[in-house]
Amino acid sequence: MDIDALRQQIANMRQSLIDEEILDSQFIQLEQLQDYTENPNFVEEKITLYFDDSPAVIAKIEEGLDQGPPLDRAKLTATFNGSKAAVRGALLLLLFILSRYSNYLLCRCRAAVDKVKDEYNNLKSRLQAYFELLSRQPEAVESSNNQTAVEEPSGDDDALPLWAHSPFL
Repeated sequence: MDIDALRQQIANMRQSLIDEEILDSQFIQLEQLQDYTENPNFVEEKITLYFDDSPAVIAKIEEGLDQGPPLDRAKLTATFNGSKAAVRGALLLLLFILSRYSNYLLCRCRAAVDKVKDEYNNLKSRLQAYFELLSRQPEAVESSNNQTAVEEPSGDDDALPLWAHSPFL
């Protein structure tokens, strides 16, 4: 594949990820911070940290759900002390809700966690494919990001997927 075709393929895939709201303006800002001479893998490294941390967080939430009411809030709160502030806040809110309501909410929370896992797996597979494409021709990356006009996502934060609010990005 010649470099122009690869650049176009990278640009098309990136735009598709933005159009599908898999990526948003936070990802674009992260890309703008990348220095292609000093650290050409900056964005991929940050995303990889998110992918590395997320399964453990999801597993802890599932573990808490498996306990059922009443939850041992003190134990679960201590478990998340090392987590990022936004993740810890979301988990504490979840624990508060679970401790106040019955099994009805547990079923709904399990369904929500399943949806989060599905979205996480979709995000991971799509971004891995994107980074794989980028790695084929590093010099094509910078020119693709600098030359291709990208339609920015709308500023409506309520329409963004759950992961888009992540402090990891």
